[in-house]
Amino acid sequence: MYCYDCFMRWRRFAWLMMLGVLLFPFVSTRKALNYPAAFTLNKSTDAYSLTSKMPIWEIFNVLIPFMIVTIIVSLAANIASLIFVKNVKLVKANRAESNFIIITSVTCAIQLIGTILSIGMLTLQKKSSIISILSVAGLFVSDGLTLVQPWLLLFFSHGIRDRMKRMFGLKKTVPVASTNSLFMSRSMTS
Repeated sequence: MYCYDCFMRWRRFAWLMMLGVLLFPFVSTRKALNYPAAFTLNKSTDAYSLTSKMPIWEIFNVLIPFMIVTIIVSLAANIASLIFVKNVKLVKANRAESNFIIITSVTCAIQLIGTILSIGMLTLQKKSSIISILSVAGLFVSDGLTLVQPWLLLFFSHGIRDRMKRMFGLKKTVPVASTNSLFMSRSMTS
């Protein structure tokens, strides 16, 4: 059974995990800065691309362990959250908590797919046909990880959905009469 004290301890030290997730990728960024990079013109596509002589394995040797640890922490946090919500003795499960667990689970699943693709790129780097497919898929997964959060919030949050509808004129704003004396009009003549 999940204990409340464990939750409070985790909550107190969660900022350390978040700080680690934020700062650890800079270790691999330093390696990338050791190699010169340049924009080169690809004549067949008539487009510029950023190229570097840095071998892909050099960045993935640091990044893959970080991604694996992050996935394990994400899965553990999602499972702990699910157990916590199920074990809390509420008459009715809080819908916001359930929606939050769904949102974090979808994000974790996309993160897991990205990790699997990155491991595939590292292990199959000699097979150029497969690596190009994995690279393109990795771009979509990376964009999906960025773009899925706002769409999930829009789907699961009634308040955000209503505000978006009002913002785009799909729902009319109903004026609310104020009873607050601060907003009452005063006559200039009295």
